[in-house]
Amino acid sequence: MSFTDTDLDSGHWCSRQDCVDVYRDLDSGLSDTEGPLNRQITIATDEAEAILRARWPTEWPFNSPTPALRHAVAAIATYRAIASLPLTGGEFEALSDGADHGWEFLADMAAGRARIDMTGDEQKVEQVRVQTPKFRTGNWGFSKELTG
Repeated sequence: MSFTDTDLDSGHWCSRQDCVDVYRDLDSGLSDTEGPLNRQITIATDEAEAILRARWPTEWPFNSPTPALRHAVAAIATYRAIASLPLTGGEFEALSDGADHGWEFLADMAAGRARIDMTGDEQKVEQVRVQTPKFRTGNWGFSKELTG
């Protein structure tokens, strides 16, 4: 196993590479130790499935997680895996925002605001509520009030 593994481990909805795609320095941040990341992937997967079971309690439409689901779970798992590491404010804020967007996407799917086309070989998101990040300006990424 490695951080570049793109295959899904049993019961996981994202790979370790999906998590590295979220945060490129994840392997060095975790000192090349996969255990903490694997635990967070398992937890994030269980929580995502629990949220989506509210919408599909008896009939499960997924043979495997879609790319959007993989990304949402990876964002949440990555944030949690490195939450206790000493990161700079900008890195931690970006990961926190990514995890929040992952939770919002799962909530949108459960509520029917985001739908996945389950026809054909490709599963793709039909509709997703678009979130625009706040405009940041100033030195070192600090926000600066803009007046008009």
